[in-house]
Amino acid sequence: MATVSRLTQGEAIALLEYDPATGFFRWRARTEIPPWWSGTDTSYLEKWNVRWAGTIAGTANSRTGEIVLRFGKKDLKAHRLAWLICYGEWPPGFLDHINGNVADNRIANLRAATPSQNVMNGKLRSTNKSGYKGVHYRPECKENPWRACITVDYKRHTLGHFPSPEAAYLVYCIASREHHGEFARPEKRQT
Repeated sequence: MATVSRLTQGEAIALLEYDPATGFFRWRARTEIPPWWSGTDTSYLEKWNVRWAGTIAGTANSRTGEIVLRFGKKDLKAHRLAWLICYGEWPPGFLDHINGNVADNRIANLRAATPSQNVMNGKLRSTNKSGYKGVHYRPECKENPWRACITVDYKRHTLGHFPSPEAAYLVYCIASREHHGEFARPEKRQT
């Protein structure tokens, strides 16, 4: 068996059962000791299978919310494993969760993306004070203090200054759909 970071599709399928409709993984019963296992206890397989075979695999990373699966001392992200199992190769770069939920690893919710596209589909930041993605308050602009901005190809563009955050957000939404296409995620804080 290959090293953990370079599991093949066949090796991943031998270790995990993946349900593409739900995005959940379950551990399969093991028939051989994996190469990353450092122990010498020959009863490893029996103990492992009694404890883990058939159980849901993976836990949420407390910082990011992404589901990770541990192989020895190495954590692998569930969405990357789902891609490997379904498409037979590791993802070429970033994977984007279409609905923005990083714990939703259904294959229909995953798509290849560039780093820029992945950011475009990001959620409204918790530090955002306006409540609208792409909208910032500028107190020095007395008559039109709400500025709409968008980032395209790592460059920030000002879309204009407006009297209300709603007006600035409307302009941001139009620009986001135009420049970000299927990765557009205009968002406002729920009240």
